[in-house]
Amino acid sequence: MERGRGAFRAKRRRERVSATPIERHEEAAEERLRGAFGRCSFTGRRRSGRGCMPPVPEQNETPRATLSTRLHDRAIGNDCQEEGMEMTLEFRRERLFPDTFGEMRELLERHWDEVALKDVSGPLDIDENMYRLLEANGNLVLVTAREDGVPAGYAAYLLGPNPHYRSLAVAEADVFYLAPEYRRGLAGLRLLRAAERECVRAGARIIQNKVKLAHDCGRLFERMGYTAAEKLYVKAVG
Repeated sequence: MERGRGAFRAKRRRERVSATPIERHEEAAEERLRGAFGRCSFTGRRRSGRGCMPPVPEQNETPRATLSTRLHDRAIGNDCQEEGMEMTLEFRRERLFPDTFGEMRELLERHWDEVALKDVSGPLDIDENMYRLLEANGNLVLVTAREDGVPAGYAAYLLGPNPHYRSLAVAEADVFYLAPEYRRGLAGLRLLRAAERECVRAGARIIQNKVKLAHDCGRLFERMGYTAAEKLYVKAVG
């Protein structure tokens, strides 16, 4: 028996040496998932309950009931069927005006309250006319998340040419938010992927996303294929 275990370990070592960097990374991620879960899937906050998420599947991959996802469900009590909370979110592109802006007002307030740098930006003061102009000119891509018609989240991108490269259409994230009560399973990922698809349909060739350091979901974007490129520094001067 001891000899058999030794042969098995030797085989595992050979497999790890021959594995590609991506395979070794996935294996290491699987090992980490056997421990405690902490980082929120969408805002990056540390939580011990809802809000964590399993490894993100590839773009066309169907999520599987792997060991990591089963451990994840047990760790956060996220078995939707047992809790009667089956995800029924619908993601679709919508126009912001005339109706959606008013419907999203409460979510916008919650978003500001949760993540805004209040000592720098002050109270929420949305320039409604600016957004009307952006939408009228085809420079706004808005994707909403709804459950039975009720707003649950949104992802808005500003689409336009790059001033350094006139032929290069860039979609830059304006805001994305999912209400905390919906941050379970792959809901946040599904919202972002739906927004990505709509930006591509609108003609974007590059998509840029920004994350706040206090709510860092950068690892989620990296798993979606994005590359960390810049840091944004903010200073109130007036």
